Amino acid sequence: MNYAGIDLHKHSTYVSVMKEDGEIIGQMRVRTNPEELRLLLDKIPKPFSAVLETSGNWYWVYDLIEESAPKATMSKRNKSKI
Repeated sequence: MNYAGIDLHKHSTYVSVMKEDGEIIGQMRVRTNPEELRLLLDKIPKPFSAVLETSGNWYWVYDLIEESAPKATMSKRNKSKI
């Protein structure tokens, strides 16, 4: 299983992907629009689980993630810790 952390901003979205053992296998940035995000999600090795920080425009991104990942989780940005 791979894991994707998605940091959504108004103009850009940042995605980090890591293996189960913690090895980072990708870090990407795309413009925050459905076409670019869909292309990026299609490049993530399957299967993967994704975490998305809540923000003002998260709803459509969550829908895109659900199309690609077997598990999608929402995270409150002021409560997330590593």
